[in-house]
Amino acid sequence: MALLLRKIRKSKWYKNPGVPWLPEGDLQSDALDDLSTRDNQLSVFHVEDDESNLRRVIAAMAANCTFLCNIDFALLDQKVIGEIGIEIRGTEGDLPDDHVNTNWHHHLCELSASRRMTLAMSIPSRAKIRRIGCKKVLEFVAAAVIAGEISRERVKWETESDQVQLNVLLR
Repeated sequence: MALLLRKIRKSKWYKNPGVPWLPEGDLQSDALDDLSTRDNQLSVFHVEDDESNLRRVIAAMAANCTFLCNIDFALLDQKVIGEIGIEIRGTEGDLPDDHVNTNWHHHLCELSASRRMTLAMSIPSRAKIRRIGCKKVLEFVAAAVIAGEISRERVKWETESDQVQLNVLLR
């Protein structure tokens, strides 16, 4: 069974010292922001069980950001989505890698508030929550540009230092 990736903010998905009032087993309300929907749909990306396409998905997501940063994400087994009763539909994405957009982008559809909350409550207990650090993200994006997966012009980083770091790796 495949995995589904959703970009998140890792610090919002576990109890941390900044929120001592949060009961065990509950979520910070801010975590739901990471599952914001449009037209009752949530964008996710297919990742192979062996994670062989993870680098490419992360590179595409990172190149779409306005600056170089860590990429936090949750990887959830697709069967969990089925157990919740959420429909998955392949749809065209809008990242700077057309292959990722066409082949690995999906929407979780017809999300009710209760299904969205069930999904949210499943993430801490059933997903792998991970972070790819800035240095590795930079390497992933540079490799994708070199491989022709992402055109250099489609990398959206706005800061000069991010652009310089990328250019150094592209030489």
